[in-house]
Amino acid sequence: PKEELDKLKSEIQSEYLAAFQKTVAMHEVFLIRLTSHPVLREDQNLQVFLEYDQDLSYKTKTKKDKALGWLTGVAKSMDSSLQKHVDEDEFFEGQKSFIFHYLRMIKDAQSASECKVKSRDSLVTCMGKVG
Repeated sequence: PKEELDKLKSEIQSEYLAAFQKTVAMHEVFLIRLTSHPVLREDQNLQVFLEYDQDLSYKTKTKKDKALGWLTGVAKSMDSSLQKHVDEDEFFEGQKSFIFHYLRMIKDAQSASECKVKSRDSLVTCMGKVG
């Protein structure tokens, strides 16, 4: 039972890490596409935001919380500014639509994986009480 619990715990941790790494990679792709846009790559506010080197948080948080909070903030600020932007070039407007759709799919997948991790964690807790 102890070995099974350790194995299950390891699986849960690796699933969570994989989901987190996938989310980070998708955000990186999003930022690369954003900074490649002919209009946005010249935007001074975006440049200042991306190059800001000081701590953005004001509360004591874990590294994981800091990373998730920062990525969420980046996604929200980019979403809100991009949704207002209307690109005259159909190609980039189509790319923007694709990215928004893809981000919604990532959020849904993240929610589903968090739910799965929570349920498996509670299963491990229950198994620990039984064993």
